[in-house]
Amino acid sequence: MKICKNCGQQTDDGKVRCPYCGFLFEDNMDDVLRKMKSTLKNYRKEESARAAQQKAAAPSPAAASAPAAPARAAEGERAQGAPAARDPRERFELLSEVAQLKGEVRVLQGEVDRLHGSRQPGVQPLPSAYLVSPRHNAAPQAAQEPARRPRRTLRTRSVNRIVLSFLGAVLLAVSMCVFSFAWVRDISLDAYGGSMSGYQALVHLFSQGDTGARGFVGVLVGIMRHEYASSELINGICRDVCRFVVRWGTAAYAVCLLCSLPLLVSIGGKIRLGIWHSFWAWISFLVSLAVFAALCWTFGFSSLTVAFMVGVGANLVRAVLLCFYRQERYYEGGLQ
Repeated sequence: MKICKNCGQQTDDGKVRCPYCGFLFEDNMDDVLRKMKSTLKNYRKEESARAAQQKAAAPSPAAASAPAAPARAAEGERAQGAPAARDPRERFELLSEVAQLKGEVRVLQGEVDRLHGSRQPGVQPLPSAYLVSPRHNAAPQAAQEPARRPRRTLRTRSVNRIVLSFLGAVLLAVSMCVFSFAWVRDISLDAYGGSMSGYQALVHLFSQGDTGARGFVGVLVGIMRHEYASSELINGICRDVCRFVVRWGTAAYAVCLLCSLPLLVSIGGKIRLGIWHSFWAWISFLVSLAVFAALCWTFGFSSLTVAFMVGVGANLVRAVLLCFYRQERYYEGGLQ
């Protein structure tokens, strides 16, 4: 029994080619070549003998004019009727065998080239499944074709990421600068410095005192004194909600702005992180909008500064721009 090097199937020792994948056994190349040469010689001998027979059987012009020519021709046809009937079939079989031998020659040439190439350093031989003749290479080649490895991909710069990241970074810088500006200016805050900023809220949160955060303390006092509804219960709930939103919402707003800073690393155009940028942009806008609503409800729209509204608008524009941030995959390398 022989074991095929290509597919691993077992076959008889007399087989020249694997019946499963069409692989040509290298140890039988000499026998195949010898058989091919003998078959071709026999075919040439038969063709030459047949041509000589036909030439000898052809009637001469003088014999064709003789009266007995039709009778002799009829007798010759009867005598050669059986062989003549078999000639087309035998010729077809010989031609098919010659065509098969030509295919074998091409396969052998490919095998010899592969063997020579494998002996040369730096030359990678082709798999033998690709060198078999077409009649053996239909379904077995697809079955025996090795799995293609995924090609390594290269990161490329995206113009979309560069432009939107740059604009988003500018808007983020505007929101962070506005964070230290005055947010509220009201007469009730004159005893506390006259204004309140987001930076004061952070100072009050970490220091738990009035030093450097007088304006923010005045805002909390103004919330506790403001009448939101006629009912004492509803009024108390509204005071607690507005106090909680202004106190902790300002701190959450600062955290959202800090979490949006990774937008700077996407300006190079290679790093995506689009979901991260969009998430924190929208959270920044929603938190700033909640603080805006609480301050506007307590002190009125006219008490809010333009800088604070610019910061809220910058968060909105940044979030909308990042909706068009393309989540592009890596481009494939090579000729593509």
